[in-house]
Amino acid sequence: MGNSIAAPKLQGPGHVMHDPSGASIAIEERDGRMIHSVTQGAFTAEHAVDYQIGANLLGYSYIVRIGDYYFQSPASWYKHNGWDISPGYQYMKAIEFDRPINEACLYCHTNATQFSGPDGRRVASATLEPISCERCHGPSREHLRRPGPGTIVNPAKLAGRARSSVCEQCHLEGDARVLNPGKTLSDFHAGQRLENVLTVYVANRQETGANVVNHVEQLAVSRCARESGGKMWCGTCHDPHGEPVDRKAQMRGICRSCHPSLSREVHRGDELDCVSCHMPHSPASDIQHSAITDHRILRRPLALQQPSEAAIEHLEAWADPPAEVRQRNLGLAELLVSILKHVPQLAAPGLSLLENLGPGSAANDPLVLEALGSARVNRGDLREGIGFHEQAAVKQPGSADYAYNLAVDLRAAGDIEGAQREYKRAIANDPSLSRAYLDLAGTYYYQRRDTDALAVLNLYLKFNPESIAFRAQRAGLLAQH
Repeated sequence: MGNSIAAPKLQGPGHVMHDPSGASIAIEERDGRMIHSVTQGAFTAEHAVDYQIGANLLGYSYIVRIGDYYFQSPASWYKHNGWDISPGYQYMKAIEFDRPINEACLYCHTNATQFSGPDGRRVASATLEPISCERCHGPSREHLRRPGPGTIVNPAKLAGRARSSVCEQCHLEGDARVLNPGKTLSDFHAGQRLENVLTVYVANRQETGANVVNHVEQLAVSRCARESGGKMWCGTCHDPHGEPVDRKAQMRGICRSCHPSLSREVHRGDELDCVSCHMPHSPASDIQHSAITDHRILRRPLALQQPSEAAIEHLEAWADPPAEVRQRNLGLAELLVSILKHVPQLAAPGLSLLENLGPGSAANDPLVLEALGSARVNRGDLREGIGFHEQAAVKQPGSADYAYNLAVDLRAAGDIEGAQREYKRAIANDPSLSRAYLDLAGTYYYQRRDTDALAVLNLYLKFNPESIAFRAQRAGLLAQH
């Protein structure tokens, strides 16, 4: 974990084609720095890489900085395959350096990175540091003042849920994660129960899929964990402080501590490798060129099923949050999954849960107001949706996302002046929000206010002069005159 993020290690030059867009990605080294560039049509965008993410177990992804914002490069290095397209960029019709890196992205890869603003995108930290001891052992101030067992958290000595939460904060993604009211990811500290900060929801699947970060779900369905009486956990097999010289021997000793006698017909010799048979590697479904270890620990391993969105019938909390937020969090999770994972049958129950919250609960919760607005718009109740989005924007005036969503609704309702006002507010709150600039320029263009449209495009190019999309839009607009 101490290698979770670092200055980029030079891997040598490379070239990658992105077939859906026809874009070409080049990786170069200049003056000791790694440079990534994307060429699409007549335009090229070029950025120096600031950080690499990953410990090279699977490979590295790369971060570039534009102003006070970080973005993922479309090129990644895969340990066994070399340079290729980064996760998330594979199917885009047009690519450049436009996938934002936010608080949720960096939480599991950096130590105590600070963000300003409610949307968690503007970075306030001067530098990004790798995960430190505090991520698993809690705040260290008192321990540094009085070193000793009582002043620091030892995860192995925690009770069940608190112990599991140390690992689950990063290694349990689920199908949806919902923060409790007023909480941020940084509010969680080792020694707490994760559900007191956020709730993880998983779908009702008999077999867990092959996603990279669902090892916790897989282990939970294993017979080894279920029959251990709570003794088996991530730390049983994984030492976060370093790998042993002979990993096979270590794992063989762990397995034999519960399985001292083995079938001689199948288990021959003394150099048994338990993992290769009972925890085989399978390709991961959500990151190309990667493989995961099957944590179901089956006696006779079966192929992992790929996640099936159609199989989702309902969501369940991995661990119940406090009673007062259970209805709220489940409703938000169901609406989130209904939209992002295209499971429309979850929209109605999610909406019903939020509509029937206690008096005042929704009115004082901007996340609930925003969800209610989006749900109303999705079912065709545009005016009601605008009302909820307006309330959310009032409760969270610094949110660029809330201002942008309200602008989109107002534009759909024919209130172009109102939409332009909210697009401008979104841009003021987050100058990196490219879609707000494009939409605002579009409203001016259709009003035949080309000078205003050009001014908006130039405003974004002042923030990001390398943008391919905005340079192309500007060239097209200027060619008309």
